[in-house]
Amino acid sequence: RDHFTIDDLNMLTETLGFGTVIYFEPVYDNSLRINKDEFVAKKYANFDVAATDAAIGHFCIGDYITISEVTNFSAFPSNNFPWNSFLLEHYVSKYSEEYKLVSMGHTANKSVGAIVKRISPLDTFDEIITDALRNANVDNRDEALEYLVQNGFLARRKYTKIDDILKAARRVD
Repeated sequence: RDHFTIDDLNMLTETLGFGTVIYFEPVYDNSLRINKDEFVAKKYANFDVAATDAAIGHFCIGDYITISEVTNFSAFPSNNFPWNSFLLEHYVSKYSEEYKLVSMGHTANKSVGAIVKRISPLDTFDEIITDALRNANVDNRDEALEYLVQNGFLARRKYTKIDDILKAARRVD
């Protein structure tokens, strides 16, 4: 379909018997998420990749930033849709040449994850959040999880490897 919504996806998963879990990776492979609720056919994507990557570069001074750190889209070139965090997440995930999305996966209600320079030595989600926690002022697991949610790395205060990540973050290089 040329246009569908998150509600359409929820109804489809219920109809197919998959419960309420949406597997976003195939959805993102075959469509374009233009905001929190809407998707369109990929044929409507119209990105100026070089200009969009340059706009991201105004925000991403170091190796990475979170999607939530990009709050002003005035420097972004126009495309067929207004810029927002969901469109940015999808752009970085599927279209950018200079950046990649490193996250726990796409979610229904919140765009989270790190926009990482492709040339960065940091490659995995664990490496990114270890680095972030190394530079944060957190003392325990609950504070670390809260920090990761508040700063846009995670959608929920849950990460099975958080204790190992905290240990790695506390090591002195």
